[in-house]
Amino acid sequence: MNQKMKEKYYKILCDWNGGGYTKQEVAIENNVTINHVYRILRAYKSKGWFIRKRQSTLSARDLLIVEEWNASGTSTLQSLGNKYNLTRERIRQIVDRARSNKVEVIERKDKFNNRYEEKYRPIFKTLQAYILDNYYKPHYMDWKKEQRNAVCNEVRRIEKNLIKEGLLTPVRKFKDYWEERERLYGDRYATIKKLKEEGFTLGQIAKKMGLSKPRISQHVKEMKVLNIPYKRASYPNQVLACSLPEEEIQYRLETIMSGMKESKTANEVAEELGIDQGQVYRYKAKYITKEIYEDWLKKDKKNEV
Repeated sequence: MNQKMKEKYYKILCDWNGGGYTKQEVAIENNVTINHVYRILRAYKSKGWFIRKRQSTLSARDLLIVEEWNASGTSTLQSLGNKYNLTRERIRQIVDRARSNKVEVIERKDKFNNRYEEKYRPIFKTLQAYILDNYYKPHYMDWKKEQRNAVCNEVRRIEKNLIKEGLLTPVRKFKDYWEERERLYGDRYATIKKLKEEGFTLGQIAKKMGLSKPRISQHVKEMKVLNIPYKRASYPNQVLACSLPEEEIQYRLETIMSGMKESKTANEVAEELGIDQGQVYRYKAKYITKEIYEDWLKKDKKNEV
């Protein structure tokens, strides 16, 4: 290698290590290809020379994305991705790369808090006054359950602070509140008590009363506070309340075994019984063994004769 080539290669090395240039810019500056720049830097590195690590640079578009990310408290990864026709993951990478390049970037947690406050701040301002006015009224619990999680969490936080300050007394210690609940829902409590003693589950009680299962569960908790006792159904009663009558089970078994004899599919048997195919398989697995099926065939033959 002659002196002129050495000087050229050394200049490429200095341009790269000097900082601020990309490999493409170094190649254009020295009138060589970018692959040539790669080979020269690799050769110097193998000889122990210091080679600057490549720094990730932000394009004009990336800087614009970061600027919009910082400027708007409500912008999300998805909204910016939709605007610039990129995925939300690509936007996240651009934001993280800007942060690694020491560009000031708002943390995602701070943006979430900003959006949260901006959305619920008008509601939060009126919450404390509403709680103080309605805390002991019967409809308050129902109103609280209807709120979104964010509002409900804020209501709980305000309640705790007001109780600590002595401005509220917990409802469980407030006698008039529970007396009002018993007056409003006394008939429901009596119906739930009767059905629970007969062995019905919460889901079955909800269906019979036309209410949701969580509502029945809440009433059961209120009954405990109001000392409305009920005897739990014994095991046989619980099973009978939750299962089909014996005659219905026997009818289904005979229909299934008749279908097996006639080589019907499980779907055809299910349509005949008005149940789904999975239930047919479960009945077969639970009740019908080889011995039971053979005994039934023998009885069926005798009936035919």
